[in-house]
Amino acid sequence: MGISHKEVRYIQRQELRFLKSLKRIPKACTQEQTDSKKKSFIDFIQTNHDINKTYRDDAVINFLNKRFKLEYKHTVSKDQKKELLVPEVFSISANCKDSIKFLHDLFQYLFEAKHRRYIISFTNCQKLDLDACVMMDIILKSFIKCFDAMNRRLTPIHPKQIKFKNIEKLAPKYQKMLFSVGAFNSIKGFNIRFDDVIPLTLKQGDSIADNSSQLKELHETEIVDYIVACAGRIGKPLKMETEKRITTVIGEIIANAEEHSRFRYRYAIGYFQIHETEPSVLNLSIFNFGRTIYEGFQILDSSNEIKQRMIKLSKKFTEENIFKTKSFEEETLWTLYALQDGVTSTGENRGNGTIRFVESFFGLCDPNDKKNSCMVIHSGNTQIIFDGTYQLVTKTSEQDECYQLITFNNSGRIEDKPDPKYVKFADSYFPGTLISIKIVLKDILFE
Repeated sequence: MGISHKEVRYIQRQELRFLKSLKRIPKACTQEQTDSKKKSFIDFIQTNHDINKTYRDDAVINFLNKRFKLEYKHTVSKDQKKELLVPEVFSISANCKDSIKFLHDLFQYLFEAKHRRYIISFTNCQKLDLDACVMMDIILKSFIKCFDAMNRRLTPIHPKQIKFKNIEKLAPKYQKMLFSVGAFNSIKGFNIRFDDVIPLTLKQGDSIADNSSQLKELHETEIVDYIVACAGRIGKPLKMETEKRITTVIGEIIANAEEHSRFRYRYAIGYFQIHETEPSVLNLSIFNFGRTIYEGFQILDSSNEIKQRMIKLSKKFTEENIFKTKSFEEETLWTLYALQDGVTSTGENRGNGTIRFVESFFGLCDPNDKKNSCMVIHSGNTQIIFDGTYQLVTKTSEQDECYQLITFNNSGRIEDKPDPKYVKFADSYFPGTLISIKIVLKDILFE
């Protein structure tokens, strides 16, 4: 049961008295007064300890805070509310700088918990993407859970209300996203069905759960079934080859999310809206927090053969003055190299998994169509975009073994700089790996 309004006011008054008392030291205090002050101070410290412990017990808040390096200090802002403006384009794949800054600010303000009310305003927002929306929802859910737990223990934590503002100013298609798979569904509990929308609610895997492998297989099956159902909704069954490719893409992405990040949870969510006048687009976001792709290779022993190859390649790029700060850095190169055939950071024989799902995804693309399916990988400060413009290149090794590369350049050589339009340094750091997929359901995919 939550804390009552009367109790809230009492806690606030006591807290303000205590803060004021710290500013003045009386000339003479009785032992009883001194003991009382000591007790108040101990209670104050205990509050900070209690809240920081609650934050540490939440896996998402604890992990993100290790990146942001914040520390809770029990203070009160004179402003009762804090309004945060969602950026004009709220999309990590299309506007990572502004979107990740907003998510960082949201996390920081909720962590500091100085205000009574937090208002998330869509006043300036013109476009929403699934990837940014689900990140916001996960942050909000974690903090709301912590605030509720602390309020039940009468810990004087300040946020009592998180509200959304100017939803009505969004285009109808974005309103539907928020109400079917976004914040109004996952946080506010709305379950509104729209005739033209098929949602895939958030799937959360848990790597330390006893049924982890079964849950992984279940989620893979549910996502593939979901895509098949979306195609069926527009009355066009998928080709067997299309379904097979989709299964490969989903299976490999989820496997990579679980194996490489070292974070407990991985997530998947989907959204599909039918359009009458243009091809319908199926949106999927699969991601994990934890190590980025680059960080996964950084921690390998220097004697590791793959890391030695990466270091050698970095040396070549340095000598040729290809690396440019905040344009094309070593992290950008290593993340691209990690996608190549035979490259893995786990030491297991899974180095062709990424190439398999890239190849399968390209089978869903029509390179002759400008409105094409697209996949974006965002890991750390690197963003790589796949839309079929650059295809896989087949090479033959000295041992006459065939292997494949995705180089994003016309030479087909990993030793040459990739096209900066498709492989680029991202202004804002994403603490993990996010894969955003948009599949345009066109005739080439159907029977």
